Amino acid sequence: MLALIHASQLVTLAGPKRARVGAELSELSIISDGGMLIDEGKIVAVGKSSEIEKTNLRQDEVMEATGKIVLPGFVDAHTHSVLAVTVSMNSNSDQRERLTKRSRPAAAESVRLCARHAQRAKTTCYNRH
Repeated sequence: MLALIHASQLVTLAGPKRARVGAELSELSIISDGGMLIDEGKIVAVGKSSEIEKTNLRQDEVMEATGKIVLPGFVDAHTHSVLAVTVSMNSNSDQRERLTKRSRPAAAESVRLCARHAQRAKTTCYNRH
């Protein structure tokens, strides 16, 4: 089990168990000097570092996060990667010529463009449509 402790700020999405609407979209739970326990890739506990350190659960590895902000991954749940070509067409004429031909190579290039954009935006996961 991994224990992450002493994060300057631990940002969570604690809140309603439904889709957020309106002003709720900007509400975050921020824990100062936060910590969490992770077991087999799943977060099993979140709270102040002092609470996490007191747990009786085994802690095989401890990750010190002093001075760091820990936050959830950014997931783009609805991406039309084959349409990335239209974004590129506005900025790069060489790519426009290659990609305006309807073909598998053009679609593959469009998906690569989308993946590069997600990487630049620090997106940790996206769903390709």
